Amino acid sequence: MTFARGLLRQLEVLLEPDVFMPQTYKGVFTISVTDYATQALLPQLFNLTRREAPNLKLIVRDFASDNINQLIAAGELDLLLTFPEFIPDNLSYVTLFEEQHLCITGYKNEFATKVLTLAQIAAHPQLVVSPSRANLRGSHDQWFAEKGLKRNIVMSVPSFSAVPDILHTTDMIAFYPARLLPNSKVKTLKVEALPPTFKIIAAWHPRTNDSGIHRWLIEQLRDL
Repeated sequence: MTFARGLLRQLEVLLEPDVFMPQTYKGVFTISVTDYATQALLPQLFNLTRREAPNLKLIVRDFASDNINQLIAAGELDLLLTFPEFIPDNLSYVTLFEEQHLCITGYKNEFATKVLTLAQIAAHPQLVVSPSRANLRGSHDQWFAEKGLKRNIVMSVPSFSAVPDILHTTDMIAFYPARLLPNSKVKTLKVEALPPTFKIIAAWHPRTNDSGIHRWLIEQLRDL
């Protein structure tokens, strides 16, 4: 069944008109997304597709890095919205934008200094988001380690959506994507330095490089 679906997707690409018309396109498109992309990209994308491509039907699946190559090769996934380190080397991809983590805490929490040093940040109890692996490790651990600091990570959750509610009721801090802010339950802390930015990408199987619906959706995502 999955092999047949892959062949069907290739046939659809071959039969697409030379000039893609989103208003008249009819089809089903499956997107696999991270928790971050669900919040940062999908609401705006769906608002646009409902206006510009009303006959396009979209299916959203949770991102599962362990079997992503198998699913996209079989034609069960059309597009991935994720981070570069989560995709196989054989997929085509484009960078949509670069994101920045900001340091946040519950809006009622107070700190002794207006600008926190990295040593103060590292020592303070921290919450991290670990969507694919349940552990007490964060994406910026190495960055802190290079500065001779070890983070005091005391809690891990699988999704970004849970972070504001947890910080709102605790004394913890967290690094949180700028595009998911502002949020009334948290506030941004001033720190002496921010961690490196990270890329958000759209990835797809090379067999759909010439697919009109792929090219159109990726163009819309880059303009969000």
